[in-house]
Amino acid sequence: MSDFYDDAEEIEAPALGPIFTATYESDCGSCDDPIVPGEDARSDGHGGWIHADDQCEKVALALRPTRYPPRQIACLDCFTYHAGECL
Repeated sequence: MSDFYDDAEEIEAPALGPIFTATYESDCGSCDDPIVPGEDARSDGHGGWIHADDQCEKVALALRPTRYPPRQIACLDCFTYHAGECL
């Protein structure tokens, strides 16, 4: 195996992009409200755009794929991994 193979194991999920002022209207990947021109926005790290606010950022980070546990999605109410529903 090459050194490139060993390095691939350490690659993390993409981070959120830098904050910028939106020029065009687009859909937010974390909520139902559109991003309108003049609002702060950022990349969600998966090719989409989100509002640059605490709530949308928490949702975007909770939806990131992680290695442990594999292919699970964090709870959108409490942003943790658990079995069942939040009370």
